[in-house]
Amino acid sequence: MKHSEEHYKLYFGKKADYYLDVVKDFDSGKKVVFNIFSFFFGLFWMFYRKLYIPILVVAILLFVEGMIEQLILTIMNASVGTETFVDRISMIVWGALLGLFGNRIYIRQANRKIAKITALNLSKEETNHRIKKAGGTTLIPHLIIVVIVGIIIILGQKGYFEY
Repeated sequence: MKHSEEHYKLYFGKKADYYLDVVKDFDSGKKVVFNIFSFFFGLFWMFYRKLYIPILVVAILLFVEGMIEQLILTIMNASVGTETFVDRISMIVWGALLGLFGNRIYIRQANRKIAKITALNLSKEETNHRIKKAGGTTLIPHLIIVVIVGIIIILGQKGYFEY
């Protein structure tokens, strides 16, 4: 382990035992530890775990992949059924990639943030406070998304999106 178990527990918050086992697995040489939540919930799991920079990277990659996919399907003059099939396969592949590499991304971020905070040589209490604040989970982005979707639905019902 690159950091103390106490620091990891503070950073991981809920499910700290699960992520401590993942850290140990990576330290013992495992390359991949599948995360079922990142497989099924993808970007929402990343928001929940405060992986903001990786979210941006994945979103850009998804956008580029979608543009290339659409370009190829348009050139091929693919049917709607083919487009739907390719879209579903793409979703499964992206889910599998996030499931396979989500833990690695999360652990790397934890190591970087803990190292950055401990390098400040603050008091133990302040260090622990900052590590806990930097890690853990948040539902704020999810609530923002729900509010935005709610506003869009209400505006749509009021006729603001009619042609």
